[in-house]
Amino acid sequence: MEMKINMYPPCPQPHLALEVEPHTDMSALTLLVPNEVPGLQVWKDGNWVAVDYLPNALFVHVGDQNEVLSNGKNKCSSQECCEQRALGCHGQCSVHASI
Repeated sequence: MEMKINMYPPCPQPHLALEVEPHTDMSALTLLVPNEVPGLQVWKDGNWVAVDYLPNALFVHVGDQNEVLSNGKNKCSSQECCEQRALGCHGQCSVHASI
C-alpha cells in the first residue's frame, strides 16, 4: 500500500492559475479535507453537482484502482474544481491511498 499526501496552499496570483479539468483519481481512495471555499463538483446522474462544505468532515472519493479491484461494483467518482480563478484559488489537503 502506498500513501501520498498533497497540500495546495492558496494561490497568490489567482489570475494566472490553471484550472483542473474534470477527472477521476487513479488511487484507490482519496480523502479530501475541505474548506469554506466552494468549487468542488462531482458528476452524478448526468449533471455536475456542487459539493456542500461540511465542517469537520472528510470527502471520500472512490478512485480508479478501487473500481478495477471491485470489478466495477464500486464506481470511481468524477470530479472537477470550478471557478478557481474567480474565487482566488483556495488551499486544500488530500490523501491518496494506492494498492
